[in-house]
Amino acid sequence: MSRLKEIRLWLRLWLQLSLYRLWDFLKLIYLDWFLFRRNLRQSVDRTLKIKLIALISSIGFILFAFLVTQVSVLLILPLIFAIPLLISMIVVVLHPVDIFLKKRKILQAQHKLRKYNIIVIWITWSYWKTSMKNMLAHVLWKKSKVLVTDWNKNTPLWISDLILSSDLQDIDIFVVEMWAFYPWDIHELCDIVRPSIWIITWITEQHLERFWSLEKIAHTKRELSDFVLDNWWSMYVNITDYQTQDILEKIWVDLTACHLVNSPNYSYIENFWWIRLDVWDRTFNIPLLGWYNAVYAYITSLIAKKWMNNQNIQRQLEILQHTKHRLELIRNDISWVTIIDDSYNWNRAWFLETAKLIKSQSVLWKKILLTPWIVELWDESKKIHEEIADCIYNSYDLYMLINTKWASYMRNALEKKWINSNSIITYETATEAHNSLWWMLNSWDVVVFQNDATDNYS
Repeated sequence: MSRLKEIRLWLRLWLQLSLYRLWDFLKLIYLDWFLFRRNLRQSVDRTLKIKLIALISSIGFILFAFLVTQVSVLLILPLIFAIPLLISMIVVVLHPVDIFLKKRKILQAQHKLRKYNIIVIWITWSYWKTSMKNMLAHVLWKKSKVLVTDWNKNTPLWISDLILSSDLQDIDIFVVEMWAFYPWDIHELCDIVRPSIWIITWITEQHLERFWSLEKIAHTKRELSDFVLDNWWSMYVNITDYQTQDILEKIWVDLTACHLVNSPNYSYIENFWWIRLDVWDRTFNIPLLGWYNAVYAYITSLIAKKWMNNQNIQRQLEILQHTKHRLELIRNDISWVTIIDDSYNWNRAWFLETAKLIKSQSVLWKKILLTPWIVELWDESKKIHEEIADCIYNSYDLYMLINTKWASYMRNALEKKWINSNSIITYETATEAHNSLWWMLNSWDVVVFQNDATDNYS
């Protein structure tokens, strides 16, 4: 009975994490069945919707179980196997009511936001959105009343809830991180908030399992064009990656009307743990890691100049805090072990940037990478993991891999680089790998946690 209860909890969690998209949900259940043997590390968000689905599915299962046992007790096994299908049927039946309630809440949020003269800053594209959002909000808070979306709660419903629950009377600026997993997601979000300032971060192979190709990701973002022409003040585009600029020009953006942001003049200090950024004849010493933080600190300073002077911008940038789980530096002053927590990042650029930082360290410490590797790359997974291995194979002393289908690509690629097999250890779960660190770490070692998503979701 306890095992059945665990399966039901697991099913509800995966239903939420697949965003109630039934094809994704059923594919995860029936094709990635190996996830059943992993421990649950993330809890179910007990919304009214998930409670209702759980109640109806439980009643339905008990009813069907009673009926099939009248024929044969052996029919219980196929019935358990069919539970995901039963849950999917309930989701379909509840869908019209769900859509009606969501649309009503979104319209209420739209109506409330339109009453106020609030400047909306919109951050969009494949990744680095949360870091950009937190940095910008931190700096603007010095001179303005700022409302900012929470953590990764950036769906239409979460944003609507935030608007409806907030007192907007004194709010000057609303900083919104845009979320998009499927076509028309952007259109729906734009219709809620009507952005004035846009920040385009970086286009990459994010969510390929949902969009199927980089071109479809780009064309999904084309939905922005319905709003940009009439509502924008300015758009800031990160063109440090040639791919981003090329795709923008192909789909809709007239880049001559945008602020094109290339790599600013920056350097590293204190053994790469700080960034020195030179802007407007000033030097900012920013306590963050990675060149991308230099780029986004520069974009932040450009936008903040609309409301703040250079001195206040510099003061705020120099007291920035690390964004949780995104190249976050954690130091243990007792053991002198350094953790670089990059466990929320899922893309090639983060892996390569972190490997560059680690490789640059000249001190003779042990450098350890713990990761299940990148998910949601679809048919590009094998190719991208092999390309990563080509770049990072000489950056670490020990590779701790989580036993996933993606990790096998990386292990094979690393072994082709003549990496000693003793330097590559595979674990069943991230918990097991983390526990093993207790007996293998020494003072001054550096450990990188990169992309914990797959284990976190299981």
